[in-house]
Amino acid sequence: MSMFIKALIIEDSEIDTKLIINEMKLGGLEADFKRVDSLPKIREELINNQWDVIIADYLLSGFNGLDALKLVKSMNCDTPFMLVSGAVEESLIVEAMKSGANDCFIKGKLLRLAPAIMRAIEETDLRKKQKQYDELEKKVEERTSLLIKANEQLQREINERILTEKQLKKTELHFKKIFEFSPIGISISRMTDRIIIDINNSFLKLLGYEKEEIIGKDVEELNIWVDMELRERLIERAFELPSVKSNEVRFRKKNGEIIYTLMNVELIVFEEDSPWIIFMVNDNTDRAKAHLELANALNTQTQLNALKTKFISMISHEFRTPLTTIMLSTDLLKRYSDKWEESEKNKHFQRIQDTILKMTQSMEQILIFSKIESGKFELHIENIDLYGFASSIIEDIGFNYGNDPSINISVDEDCYEINADENLLGLILTNLLNNAVKYSPKGTLIDMKVYTENDNVKFVISDNGIGIPSDDIPNLFKTFYRASNVGPIDGYGLGLSIVRKCVTEHGGNINVESKLGLGTIFTFTLPK
Repeated sequence: MSMFIKALIIEDSEIDTKLIINEMKLGGLEADFKRVDSLPKIREELINNQWDVIIADYLLSGFNGLDALKLVKSMNCDTPFMLVSGAVEESLIVEAMKSGANDCFIKGKLLRLAPAIMRAIEETDLRKKQKQYDELEKKVEERTSLLIKANEQLQREINERILTEKQLKKTELHFKKIFEFSPIGISISRMTDRIIIDINNSFLKLLGYEKEEIIGKDVEELNIWVDMELRERLIERAFELPSVKSNEVRFRKKNGEIIYTLMNVELIVFEEDSPWIIFMVNDNTDRAKAHLELANALNTQTQLNALKTKFISMISHEFRTPLTTIMLSTDLLKRYSDKWEESEKNKHFQRIQDTILKMTQSMEQILIFSKIESGKFELHIENIDLYGFASSIIEDIGFNYGNDPSINISVDEDCYEINADENLLGLILTNLLNNAVKYSPKGTLIDMKVYTENDNVKFVISDNGIGIPSDDIPNLFKTFYRASNVGPIDGYGLGLSIVRKCVTEHGGNINVESKLGLGTIFTFTLPK
């Protein structure tokens, strides 16, 4: 299976560029590439786009590959950089690698290019993930530092009492008091047979067992350790070190739930008996969950930032053209209204009204999408006259397209009135029917059927349009995704994403079936 990447190629030769792209394809890389041949263009591309790899020829008009590499590094760009030359001298390779190049290649000997690119991309991703993980771990460690210090202090006290008492009865007396009432879970096992000799109430509470269910049992038989190999490694380390501290260990509770703990391990050696292993644990489940929540929050924030950027770009592009139309019409009215006939003036007034209406509809969709995405949208279920509601939407679509679209509505009698959020249902039907008209030849029939299935109201909207490539269907409902065959037909890939979110908000489902060149069927259900 091919790996898809974005490649910035710094090359002044079309032939050499095709050679590089062909070699990448042979090595399993499908590249969305752009060729540039000057330092200003390189800077522009690095500012405006994200690239998976940069491939530069060494000899270029007016500069060389090392100049390009220095520019890339000066912009703090961590994108893998590959240098290609007709003949690579050892001194050039040394200078390139010192300057930050990932690898150097000779033209005509590019067999290693694709594997080198894959490896460099993987290493770059690992560095980025490691950096994120390190930052996250630092935050978590700061939150838990006080708990760890308190834990270590208490454990030191326990260890000192155990190791300094000379007489067994006195040792038992002092140890039992600490053992039974400690907030830290403590268990004692024999080294030879892994039998649990004793366990305190804190540990029992963590595991959900009674004492008689634990004492005298083999830990492997109890199946409370998620990773028995880790247990053996900790014991081995306890023989080598005075104590083994602050290890994350997972236990399995009686009810099957997995909990996370911070564990210290101590070894007590007797002259004439088997050594004892002391396990001391503190419940760390909340910290582990916080760690996961922080990681998820970081990932969510990254996605939200990317979505905001796309929103700003889309809104800017969406409103630029209609605002220009409004400015042009108002300017013409200002200049020539006293000379025009009433019909000509009304035409421009109507154009202004139509443009403002489209802008308002676009903004309403974006605002509702934003509320749903941020979890601030409140669903308002009300009784809706479905046939009349759908008919008004079809009338609006015909008004927007300047014609009466051929849309046939069939609604079963028990679906004449349904319960739904009127705004969200309007967005669903408007987007699906508008797409059916937009991507179908003019005058072809579009069919909308509504009927009851089980406890749901089922909507089926079918057209005889251009269809959707099968490779695009899995991504069709992603934000800003558009099918590969839409060509010059305008759109921003937001409508179907809104549709799915609106259906999901109702607790429904949506599916699509399509054959390229024959048409598309969208099916969605809403709770009755």
